[in-house]
Amino acid sequence: MSVKTLLKKPLYIKLHREYRKTIASRQMTYEEYMEAYESELNKPGLKKKKKYLDAEVKAVMEDVLFLTSSPGVINANAREKFAKAFIDNPNTMIAYCDIFEGDTPILRPDWSPNRFLDCFYFRGLVAIRSSICNIKCGEDMVPDRDEEFSESMLWNLCYRILKHTDAFGRRNKKILPIVHVPEVLFRSEPLSEYIGKEHLKGVAETRIKKLQPSVSVVIPSKDQPILVKKCISSLRDTSPEVEKGELEIIVVDNGSNPENKKMTEKLSKELNFKYIYEPQPFNFAKMCNLGAENASKDFLLFLNDDIECTSSGWLGSMMEEAAKPRIGAVGLKLLYPDRTRIQHCGISNLPIGPVHKLQFFLDENRAYDNYNHGIRDVIAVTGACLMMRRALFVEYGGFKEQFAVAFNDVELCFRLYDAGYYNVVSLDYHLIHHESASRGADESLEKWERLMQERKLLYSLHPVLDGFDPFYNIHLNRNGLDTGIRPAFETGMEIPDHVGARDLFPMELGELDRYRLDPCMHVRFEVCRDYPNVVLHGYGVVLGSDNSAFDMELIFRNTKDPSIAFAFAHTRQYRIDLEENMPDQINVGLGGFSVEFGKNVIPVGEYEVGMLASDRTSKLKVYWFSERKIRVGVPQAKARVSASVGQRRIKRTKETVRISRNIDE
Repeated sequence: MSVKTLLKKPLYIKLHREYRKTIASRQMTYEEYMEAYESELNKPGLKKKKKYLDAEVKAVMEDVLFLTSSPGVINANAREKFAKAFIDNPNTMIAYCDIFEGDTPILRPDWSPNRFLDCFYFRGLVAIRSSICNIKCGEDMVPDRDEEFSESMLWNLCYRILKHTDAFGRRNKKILPIVHVPEVLFRSEPLSEYIGKEHLKGVAETRIKKLQPSVSVVIPSKDQPILVKKCISSLRDTSPEVEKGELEIIVVDNGSNPENKKMTEKLSKELNFKYIYEPQPFNFAKMCNLGAENASKDFLLFLNDDIECTSSGWLGSMMEEAAKPRIGAVGLKLLYPDRTRIQHCGISNLPIGPVHKLQFFLDENRAYDNYNHGIRDVIAVTGACLMMRRALFVEYGGFKEQFAVAFNDVELCFRLYDAGYYNVVSLDYHLIHHESASRGADESLEKWERLMQERKLLYSLHPVLDGFDPFYNIHLNRNGLDTGIRPAFETGMEIPDHVGARDLFPMELGELDRYRLDPCMHVRFEVCRDYPNVVLHGYGVVLGSDNSAFDMELIFRNTKDPSIAFAFAHTRQYRIDLEENMPDQINVGLGGFSVEFGKNVIPVGEYEVGMLASDRTSKLKVYWFSERKIRVGVPQAKARVSASVGQRRIKRTKETVRISRNIDE
């Protein structure tokens, strides 16, 4: 062992101790998380909580009946919480909550009728307002006291009660058939796996057997005859439930070159599909609409040309769901070509925008709350495989063509949701998605800016849904692009930086020359928004190095005048997903950042954003800029007097400085 390595050892021990201590300080229990959450809700300026009359709450509490499907402990304030939920929804007969199953918190979605008909997703504790229930359903419907049932008996009781409401029709914005209280109010023993459809006795739903399966498949494509052939051949091979004359396939081509056009025309005769050739700039929404205009069957299925169908049953499953009057769009589980990892199993709508939860998750594993199986209500599904009734598609105007590339599928699903329909994803079948095989990855600056513009347009059309998703519990992880699903308190405490003028320091002229431009400084901006404030979420790690040894700073450099640059020593956020997704890297858990500042903090202009990293154990200094740019500042803002580099660096202890000096010498 060299002298230099020997001198570094005690410093690394100290840095690792500090790193572990910081992570430990960010860990939270569920109770600590809920206390912090309630504290945020009570901050000045936010909407005041509703005040309830004590007499009214007490009267309703006496009317609340608790039915359980397993032994457990009900929270002392549970009856009061449910009573307030019933007061807010006076016509509602049933309410449910989140629970702990043993040591596992199960945080549930709001009312999901299709999930309920697939499995008893809110088992454990159910609250019933007995007087309302007896009036609407008959006096012998519910017991006269709290009682424990078997799981199937409690499901059947809930189903019989809900049949007296519009619970299995389109969503009513004003009257909720059943209320979800998003808080853990029951702790049960560990439960068995969800009971399946065998408990659905007497459920009268439209089934595919009663339908004459009739579907038009619309496939947008350009210059991909080989993909088209594979897609259509596999589609026909795996669709025995649809008679030959009832499966209509339409390929919409926006301008293949002459050779590929000729090949596709030949394929159209061999495989018997309609071929619409209309040269135009790529616009996925417009191509799908054109295909739909030429469709004649009862159902429409929009399918990417890079989809491969591998087994039977999936098409019938989608039509079975799409036929139900309450259903809007239907999606399907999509796997990557390795046939093991999930690419899509529904879209969640989070503060950063639409996210594919469980992307890259190994499908052979059971996801949180069995999220990758069964039928699940979701806010949106991907247009790579989306089915709906043709009459419904026509009624709501199809895809909006302002969304040429991104979010056209999400916007259509939002529109259906606003109209009271439920969008679902069928997860017991899957297709293979050779993602981006036909168009390539979407990483360039131009594409990023287009994506951000389409995102802004999405929420300008649906402002109520900005960051809101009733089918993804508000207490699950919602920040960043963590595609895992876990309770938010398990991700640790977030300490966002609200940056003022005194926090952003101008960089000295030539200071960046002391750093090495190196892609080992891996920085990703998951959120990079510049209106109304600048908001930055993401992470930065130094690949191949021990990240506990680095001081990290965000940097902003003016694109027109590189001499105008600013640095910011941000608070390092704990990101458990980095530890899970980068197991080959060292101490990356504190690689996150969450920053917001107003437009008057730095001079007006366009800035590229990146990250600096300085190794405390050596002279290594690296930096890297991402392709993301932000437009910030106001004309009145002026650059401040430059501060020395030392002023903004994280303070080191005397011992650290001494050891570092010895190493450098």
